[in-house]
Amino acid sequence: MVPAASENQLHSARIVKVLVERSARRRGIGRRLISAVSELARKAGKTLLTLRITTGSAAERLYGQRGMAAGGYHTRVCARP
Repeated sequence: MVPAASENQLHSARIVKVLVERSARRRGIGRRLISAVSELARKAGKTLLTLRITTGSAAERLYGQRGMAAGGYHTRVCARP
């Protein structure tokens, strides 16, 4: 989690990357990581967490299951291999 740098965004932070090794997936690790980051953000007084994900990905489903919602979409941000 990276706190926002701007004075007018002190209420927000960005989740930079959450990765779970392929062989360890589907065991609830991602859910626990997101819960832990959300709790850290809450304790730091953050009311908004932002992140970038790929539409239709497992990450999108995971964040949706944790109560997070899309706030906007970027196109052509990164290329897929």
